[in-house]
Amino acid sequence: MAAARSPARKDEEAWREAATWERQPLDEALRARIAAAFAHRSNLVVAAAARAARTHGLAGLLPALLEAWERLFHEPVRRDPRCEGKLALAEALAALGHASPATWLRGVRHVQAEPVWGGSEDTAGRLRVRCAEALAGQGSGEAWPALADLLADPLPTVRAGAAQVLAQVGGERAELLLRLRLRIGEPERGELVGDYASALVAAAGERALPVVAELLAGHDPVEADAAALALGEHRGAAALTFLEAAWRQPLYAGDRLTLLAAIAQLRCAGAAALLLEVLADATADQARAALAGLRLHRDRPEVVAGVERILAESPDPARDRAWREPG
Repeated sequence: MAAARSPARKDEEAWREAATWERQPLDEALRARIAAAFAHRSNLVVAAAARAARTHGLAGLLPALLEAWERLFHEPVRRDPRCEGKLALAEALAALGHASPATWLRGVRHVQAEPVWGGSEDTAGRLRVRCAEALAGQGSGEAWPALADLLADPLPTVRAGAAQVLAQVGGERAELLLRLRLRIGEPERGELVGDYASALVAAAGERALPVVAELLAGHDPVEADAAALALGEHRGAAALTFLEAAWRQPLYAGDRLTLLAAIAQLRCAGAAALLLEVLADATADQARAALAGLRLHRDRPEVVAGVERILAESPDPARDRAWREPG
């Protein structure tokens, strides 16, 4: 007699089958299997069913998704380790048009401390951000206090995710929240300043440039480089004023190669002129960085002529190869 399969083995087999449903053509039999899977004890099977419902646009299954959502909040560490099921359900609910703020607020407020070696780990960070994104995407006024709370979340990834959501939303309220977050700073995670600065530039445009540019004159190299790259993402000539001033400052705290990369992102005539100036009188590393930026302007005859003239005046095989390489 064949040995009975263990519950874990049965769950794994069910999950492997459910993982194929997204790729299968939809018929009534598949729809029924997807609907039934929302009651499965394995959170991975529930997650696979949610992805399949989303892919196939099964809005008629919203009651089943919501029932599974409710169940996975009870004894969540046991029933839904790492929030895999709830996260997939949240994404499916949003895609299928579920619009109840109460659902999203429950996800935004959920903290799931799971045991790890030496303590516990909150595994609900991605869920909190995704639910806040759903609130914001549906225009709910509840999104603003939720996002304000997430900007102060203990998890750095959640703070960064909230900033990204605010960048997508834009507008005056998003700008104010991001300005405050940027002013507060990140004494232990300076790289997150770049996320806040980029989000502020995306949300507020040119109004954000002077605020972000203040970081260029600071003493923290990580923050200075993050601010430079955020200004470069603006892609407008207005940002060049701040980046050029930082370049001409001998004691710029950040990496000057990063500063050149930010200038290159602008792709405006003034940026090309500054890069030509750097190419004519710079260290080898800086010249290569300038050439990388100038390659973005190879559709402009005057820039090409300027580069060719400088290379001819000071022949250097390495610089010549860097200029002529594709890309």
